[in-house]
Amino acid sequence: MYKLGFIFCLLLPLLGTAQRDTIYYFGTNGRLADFEKASIRKEIDYRRNKKISVNTFKLEDNKEKVLYSEKIRVVNDSVYEIKMKGVEFSGQIVRRFESKF
Repeated sequence: MYKLGFIFCLLLPLLGTAQRDTIYYFGTNGRLADFEKASIRKEIDYRRNKKISVNTFKLEDNKEKVLYSEKIRVVNDSVYEIKMKGVEFSGQIVRRFESKF
């Protein structure tokens, strides 16, 4: 029992470091940019195995304005269901990827 508790204490910190959250910064031309030159910031949060949340912000005068948020659900390897909600638009998209080979 003591050995099992010791192994559990060793493996417990690994659960907290398994996050894959990412922040991307884009310039005015839509390419990746440094933080200082960025005009758009995207936060990507991998919620569960098949769910992804993407929030897009516009950076103006040292303030952030929310442009839109996306909820992405992976149906299978080639189908993604994307729900978008923003100030100017909202809706649902089903995106299918087909191989040409």
